[in-house]
Amino acid sequence: MRNWVQQLTPEALGALLYLLISNPQEFEIEVPSRGRSDGKAEPFNHQEALDFQQIAIASCLGWIVEGVTTNVYGPLCRFSRETPTPSQYLFTKAVVRMTANGQPPHDYPDSAYQNHKSDLDKFMDRVSGTGNRQVTISKGNYSRHVAGLGTEICAS
Repeated sequence: MRNWVQQLTPEALGALLYLLISNPQEFEIEVPSRGRSDGKAEPFNHQEALDFQQIAIASCLGWIVEGVTTNVYGPLCRFSRETPTPSQYLFTKAVVRMTANGQPPHDYPDSAYQNHKSDLDKFMDRVSGTGNRQVTISKGNYSRHVAGLGTEICAS
């Protein structure tokens, strides 16, 4: 999964982030069974779905940051506002393209970046109330990753 996310285009990553900030819905998964009995469905409520979505967002951004340290995007480089890394371009252009089809919503990339980044931040600020410790860790990771990746200079 990590390698796949690291190689996404801005359009694909934008559409993925758009999907991940969609309204959490309850769902169930089929749990494999042993023997001849049918598998059972394990339900998850919308609060647990929110947890999974927030963890997934933080994981995706973490993998992009990791791509910088493992030379996925070229020679090892540092995050910079003046000379952004390829991962900063990827993230910023993806945020501009946080739409269902991965295309910018209009001809104003700076305002699209600000609006979508705000949507992403608000989604990550939501509280499910489950007390899931992994969500707390993921939110801290998200804040660190966004601080390094986000730069408006790449939005144009």
